[in-house]
Amino acid sequence: MPLYENTSTETISVTSRFTGQTETFAPGETKVINFYIDYNDSRFTQHLGTDSIEPILYSNTESTSSTYLEILVPMPIFSPYYRVKIIPGTEDISIVFNDPNNNNSCEIKTTEIYERVMIWDYAPSFFISTVAASSCKVILEEIFGIPGL
Repeated sequence: MPLYENTSTETISVTSRFTGQTETFAPGETKVINFYIDYNDSRFTQHLGTDSIEPILYSNTESTSSTYLEILVPMPIFSPYYRVKIIPGTEDISIVFNDPNNNNSCEIKTTEIYERVMIWDYAPSFFISTVAASSCKVILEEIFGIPGL
């Protein structure tokens, strides 16, 4: 989370434009909050090198084969939702959420990109495989809001 210091001599309250959460800083107070303050507000100093809000939970090119490869989804911090995006390489990909022995698989053709929003509590892991050796790009990102909901 971002770490800010109130560098002024006054008590200041800041509110997230998106969640409505309000934080109050005493003069000279330094604290961690779970949203960013407008970078144009000269009354605050953001301490770099502290934990930041990171929307990308995971991004990697995976080597695939006929053996299922398990991908453990890191738990999102602010939202129960994450987006999984899989870009196949030279082979079609099979994806199964949670249990490869009992759950149905979804086939992703090499001409497709798989993209879906999931609830972490319902799908904290998934398995991928291909018929022959290949690779695929896997990107997992925390969703901070879903348009229309």
